[in-house]
Amino acid sequence: MRHHFFSSALTLVFCFLFLPPCPSFGQNPVLSSESADSLEEIEVSARNRREELQSTTAVIVNNKEFSNRIIQTPLEAVRYIPGISLVGYNEGGVPWEVKIRGFTGGHFSGVSFTLDGVQLNGPNGNFDANFIMPLEIETVEVVKGPSSVYFGLNAMGGSVAYSSIKEGDFTRLQLRYGSYGDAQAAGILAKKAGNFDHVYAFQVNHAEGWRDNSAGNKKNVSAQWQYHPTDRLALGLNVRAYQHHWDQAGFLWSRENVSPRTAYNDDNGGEASRQFVRLSAAYQLSEDSELNFQGYFTKLDFTRYQRAYRNLLWTNGNENNTQSRNMGLRAAYSYRGVIGGRELAAALGVEWRQEKQELVEWNFLPGEGKTRGAVNRSWNNDVDALSLFGEVNYQILEPLWVRLGLRYDSYGGDRSSLAPALLDNVKAKRRDALNPKIGLLYAPLTNLEFFANYGQTKDLPSLSGGEFFTKPEEEMPKSRQFEVGVKAAPVDGLSLGLAGFHIDTKNDLSTNVALGRLENIGQTKRFGLEFSASADWADYWRADANYTWQKAVYKNTVRRMAISLPNNARSNLNYDVDGRRLDDTPKHIVNARLSYEPPRGLGGRISFWWYGDMVRNDLPLDVLNSIGRPDYRLEKPDTASLDLRLDWRFNETYRLSLDVMNVLDRRNIGFAAPTAMADTGYVYSLQPPRTFYLGLEADWR
Repeated sequence: MRHHFFSSALTLVFCFLFLPPCPSFGQNPVLSSESADSLEEIEVSARNRREELQSTTAVIVNNKEFSNRIIQTPLEAVRYIPGISLVGYNEGGVPWEVKIRGFTGGHFSGVSFTLDGVQLNGPNGNFDANFIMPLEIETVEVVKGPSSVYFGLNAMGGSVAYSSIKEGDFTRLQLRYGSYGDAQAAGILAKKAGNFDHVYAFQVNHAEGWRDNSAGNKKNVSAQWQYHPTDRLALGLNVRAYQHHWDQAGFLWSRENVSPRTAYNDDNGGEASRQFVRLSAAYQLSEDSELNFQGYFTKLDFTRYQRAYRNLLWTNGNENNTQSRNMGLRAAYSYRGVIGGRELAAALGVEWRQEKQELVEWNFLPGEGKTRGAVNRSWNNDVDALSLFGEVNYQILEPLWVRLGLRYDSYGGDRSSLAPALLDNVKAKRRDALNPKIGLLYAPLTNLEFFANYGQTKDLPSLSGGEFFTKPEEEMPKSRQFEVGVKAAPVDGLSLGLAGFHIDTKNDLSTNVALGRLENIGQTKRFGLEFSASADWADYWRADANYTWQKAVYKNTVRRMAISLPNNARSNLNYDVDGRRLDDTPKHIVNARLSYEPPRGLGGRISFWWYGDMVRNDLPLDVLNSIGRPDYRLEKPDTASLDLRLDWRFNETYRLSLDVMNVLDRRNIGFAAPTAMADTGYVYSLQPPRTFYLGLEADWR
């Protein structure tokens, strides 16, 4: 397996090294957020995207902020944004969780994930971020809460939108080797030839893992072409493929006195593949307006093998295979100009998408190995959605802009059960959601802005997930968010920001640990403050830091929870949870970075993050004592990491780097949950210990 990885890597590296380096041509392809207005990007979102973002706490992260970092998952591109925390499962290809103001995204998702406008959320809304290649990502845009008209499904907590590099004249190559056999090669070639733009990217990775039975191999490849038959028209095609195979060490058990590196079971693991095709076109109607079109198809095949418990009376493990096929069409018109002496930006769009999911889960036979037994569950889901969205941003006074937006979603579908006596065939009633968005931006000075916005959504965690078919109309999740803030640049090189938010949710969804599925937890609320600061000085120094205080709690709720008892029986608990905290949402988030990046010689970066005051289950202790399970209430320890990077720039082309991750070698817990088994306490995953990476980067222009 290792030989196969290195042969693939060397072949791709050889091709990149012996392709002629592309000469410098025009602007650096790693562009600012303003590049979203260029016709060549062929983004189907409209051109007033920037105006929408200005009246919110949205953040755009540029390529240089994450492409040269050591990251376990591309989700870490958004780690240092205020209000965001990550939960790492550290189990190979098992999706991580992204928490945006207490909404979960990734594993069970209330967050929309897109690549170039194509939604990538899978079954139950989860997102396999390993499909993303950081080196070829130009920007990552994060919108918090339901503020945007451009994202509907999965967007209760917000959206994370990846945009790839689509043009340029450059070649880049990254090689790295780190602790525990972690080796990676990645590259991107962008070239302009007449009316054509070509962009090719690859990434191959092999890791032995710091725990036993945790090796993995991953391959990604992408090719993009754009053709400009006229100055007004651009046509695009993007083809991608991804393969990933991994072994899992398994979760650790709190009451077992074993080494953290010991694997629970050699049968744990998984494999995933995805194919992706995207067609796009952009036509500039005039200097002020354009039309955008997009069609796409993506297929995901995801398999997980799991023997999670030692007590064979509970389970013998299973193989879970999900195949998901998504396709869609999208068209948008955008205008930005001057009417009545005032600036106006407007957009109108329509989108149709279809999602088909096939799920089969087999129980393993007792003993070792992955021998399939009986089918535990199996179904086919077929769902479609039609969406309309529109928005107007108008400068009603010289320093005042108002944003009015509206999004309409209509969706329905069918479910057929293949496993006997488990689920009946269901035809879901057509459901509609109408969601308004309002924003204000007041800029009395060129270096001072005040903003406020309101957004709401009526949504489900995914189209093809089981919740769509089992929840009645009146139990559809609904959320609304109020946001206010100020942005200031009091002196050159210094930027400050302060924002407050309040989110109310009805029929919120959360993962039931005992049952392993989403459940309706009633009304919840989230509120908090976010402060950020960044400074640039002396040409090459940069510092940024942010602090978030937030609270996510139940609101006027009597929760009915199915819970497992020591004799493996189930009990339904009804208890008052008003004011109690939601799972895995840290009350305090601190991020800080300091970097020095001269054009030549020694440079470096120090990064730090900290999550404080978290609970995994804030259940009433008297209720748990009454059933003999006080260990179901779990307070998670604080998690933090100090990371260090030193690099030496030989010239504008070559750079050698040394990264030390988790310098203090903290024992950070990622995922943690009480178990349904007696006398086991809780299960948890550990983030990697101190690790070292040596890297070489080349950038030919």
